[in-house]
Amino acid sequence: MSKLRSVFSVFIALGLAASGGAIAAQAGKGPIPPPRFENYRWIIAYYFDGQTVINSHATSSIVFVNGRIQGASSCGPFGGNYYFAGGVVRIHAETVLGDGPCFDVNLTEAQAILDALNAGERRIEQRPDRIVLRDTAGAVQVVLTPGQ
Repeated sequence: MSKLRSVFSVFIALGLAASGGAIAAQAGKGPIPPPRFENYRWIIAYYFDGQTVINSHATSSIVFVNGRIQGASSCGPFGGNYYFAGGVVRIHAETVLGDGPCFDVNLTEAQAILDALNAGERRIEQRPDRIVLRDTAGAVQVVLTPGQ
């Protein structure tokens, strides 16, 4: 329970910091900088399905905090760990078995997202409105947009 409280506290602190940045930008102090890669909730907008980069059909999300990831996909939660250094991330994510049903189309998408996250090093390309994770050859694997 204390781990959940600490993650929740991080989310509260980040929410307050983000709202303060928005107020400063509205007051004419410049544009809001893009959120940091870590300690932020990201929506998985696009992912490589083994053939092409496609739009995620379900709302899947991921958070990177202190070497651990937590996420949610159309087939329930996933978790794992990551190593981040110098603009490169290596992710190991696995599905956390849930109680509910998972339809084949959702299972296929959830597995493709995990495959796109897990397959080796990912170069982090940060843009104002998204983060693009590319493989070592430069191919897009996952596109993350800021969460709510």
